[in-house]
Amino acid sequence: VTRNVPDPIADKNTRTEDVTPTATTCKATTRPPTIRSPSPVRPNRSAAVTAGEGEEGPEGEGPPVDEMKEVVLHVYDVTNSDSEKTNNTILQINRIFKDRIGLGGIFHSAVQVYGEEEWSFGFCENGSGVFSCPVSKNPMYTYRERIVLGETECTIATVNRILRELSRDWPGHSYDLLSRNCNHFCDVLCDRLGVPKLPGWVNRFANAGDTAVVVAENTAVKVCI
Repeated sequence: VTRNVPDPIADKNTRTEDVTPTATTCKATTRPPTIRSPSPVRPNRSAAVTAGEGEEGPEGEGPPVDEMKEVVLHVYDVTNSDSEKTNNTILQINRIFKDRIGLGGIFHSAVQVYGEEEWSFGFCENGSGVFSCPVSKNPMYTYRERIVLGETECTIATVNRILRELSRDWPGHSYDLLSRNCNHFCDVLCDRLGVPKLPGWVNRFANAGDTAVVVAENTAVKVCI
């Protein structure tokens, strides 16, 4: 699968800056992760990434920028197989092992900060694997839930710089289902933003390896039967 990777969040004052060799990190004010119902998606607002911190965007463009520091994790069920049977099996795995047991499942994740785009990582043969799409609207997967991880103290310019650095460090060809997937990327991005990493259940099956996935799949098939 090959995708056109959009530029990271654009800031008119930082778009042409060189990426500094020193990794950018920030501290944050955080609170325990809480699950909320998915909110309606509003139009993408370029003003959110060009207005000064704490300033209002143009009339009708939404809240001040400092109200958009909230870092939100968006979680999807992985239902991108051409086989309906496989997709249904994955949904069943997630219902059993996440919803009933709380152990984990097979999930895609993306991080939202400053605006109405979510950022994630996936395979492509050439270029960066880092990409964005409208919040909760990734067409490859089935949207599940949103989890508020905290509030970043990073400015928009710093977030831009972090995304540029990660876009360079995470080429699409380096994707690996078990050791370097979208959830690993989101962990790194959250760490750089200074908020808690993903809840353990999001990537637990990948961390456990192939055996866990096989066992889960066999269990789900038996339950379905």
